[in-house]
Amino acid sequence: MHDSNTENQIAESVQQAVGYKETRESLESMPILGWMAKSNSLAPAWWSPGRDIWLSAHWKKSNHLSSVVYNAQSKLSNIPPMIAPHDMSIGAHMDQSEEMLKRLMLVSEFGAGWGAAMDKFYEDYLTQDNGGFLEIIGNGNPAGPIIGLPIAIRHLSSRQCTRTGDPEYPIVYTTTRGKKYALNASRVIALSQMPSPVDGMNGVGFCAISRSFEIAQTLMDIVRYKQERLGSRPHSKLLVGKGIRAVDIMSAFNQAAYQQDDAGLAIAGMMVAIGSDSTDIDIDVKDLTHMDPFDEETSVTLGMYAIASAFGLDISEVWPTAGKSSTTDARIAQARARGKLPSQVTSALAGQLNLKFLPPHLHIAFDFRDDEEDQQHAIVRDIRGRHRTRETESGVMTFRAARKQMLSDGDIDRHMFEEMELNDGRLEDGTPITRLFFSNDPVFSKLLVFPGFDNPIDTAVNDPLVMMSAIMLAKANVATSMNLTSGNSKLRKMIQAYGALEWLEKQYRAAAFLQAEIDPDPEPEPDESEDTQAEEDEA
Repeated sequence: MHDSNTENQIAESVQQAVGYKETRESLESMPILGWMAKSNSLAPAWWSPGRDIWLSAHWKKSNHLSSVVYNAQSKLSNIPPMIAPHDMSIGAHMDQSEEMLKRLMLVSEFGAGWGAAMDKFYEDYLTQDNGGFLEIIGNGNPAGPIIGLPIAIRHLSSRQCTRTGDPEYPIVYTTTRGKKYALNASRVIALSQMPSPVDGMNGVGFCAISRSFEIAQTLMDIVRYKQERLGSRPHSKLLVGKGIRAVDIMSAFNQAAYQQDDAGLAIAGMMVAIGSDSTDIDIDVKDLTHMDPFDEETSVTLGMYAIASAFGLDISEVWPTAGKSSTTDARIAQARARGKLPSQVTSALAGQLNLKFLPPHLHIAFDFRDDEEDQQHAIVRDIRGRHRTRETESGVMTFRAARKQMLSDGDIDRHMFEEMELNDGRLEDGTPITRLFFSNDPVFSKLLVFPGFDNPIDTAVNDPLVMMSAIMLAKANVATSMNLTSGNSKLRKMIQAYGALEWLEKQYRAAAFLQAEIDPDPEPEPDESEDTQAEEDEA
């Protein structure tokens, strides 16, 4: 049961949403808005629930528009989500990331899966100004926030969702039976394209269909015009004779129509002929089914360019354009298109899922790069790598500077950069790793201690063999401590300590090898007593 305060909050949110809807309906019925709707286009004026209903029916009547919606929807639905921990060295976080990904992919939409939920969501997102909506399913009072980790997501119909502007209960969902439920902010995701900055619109946007339906209407008119010109059994030609009466012309057409009915012609028409008894005959042939001066190909192609632009897609993804542009131009256009619709949608969706579906130590991302883009990235990385190799070999750039450039370019991540720097005896900030042996930090002072050695890094004074034995014991101690530690900060310091010990071990191995080269084991001197005894035996 809900407490009285919660019930009052829900009632206020529902009343606010209902009042908002009634206000929009009353505004829509005003003469000025009615005049705008009639004078501007066939669509109802922005915005009203009736407009979204009209848009939903409109785009399904257009073959051009519906094909673009399908391409955009399938492109977005096929972008796989990936869940990973912020610190991949923690095993429990890795296991939890796999569990949350299974919930999202398999349990969503009541077991139908992630794809089933997202297909519906993306359709609403692309075709409704109100946007797309997802409910996050989890434990706890349905009228309040989710308790514990969410279980799955499901799609909510845009037509049944009303935006309230209330940050705690932003959406009121109306069932098919008319019952209203205020959804807590932790239980719903609401996204729209080009959300309105107007106060009171509560995030209602301007979807791709709204941006392109007039162009699509033009393409529909072209198809209708073509059908009316070439279909419905039009007369193909007219033969006009000199001195013929109008009644004779109409009689000839009627007679041709009867003949076409008898012949079973439903689309193509027959030739109509008419003449005169006069010996002075002049025949003029009139073509009745020509399409000049209309250029259908150019008009449709330009229309599809406009629709693709409204959706944020590359034209090659929705309409054949072979020979229209060079390969370089096509690649540039595709690269630009990747940064529009896929990037915009996945970034917004990932932000909401990170906030409302995942615990703070996990994050979700979408890999929307295709094979061609991956290949292009690999080529660019190879070019950058060969360039850095030449600069390091010539001495223009140091290895550390090259690694920092690799980190900046995204060729390596921060963990890889730190590991390579530790291997070369440097910390991430470039300072020598030897400073850890003299640090006052409790972690380093406990793990990097060598009793009996005043200066553990002095390879010229300390016995290499004794120090290597001490280093091996210290490494074992660090490894044991790492297995018993879960804190990210402390664990990072232990990794640095282990790297410092490995670097120190390499230094003492080199010192031991050098000492063996300089001072090899001397050959044993002959025993003088044995030589004297040998001489006496000979005598």
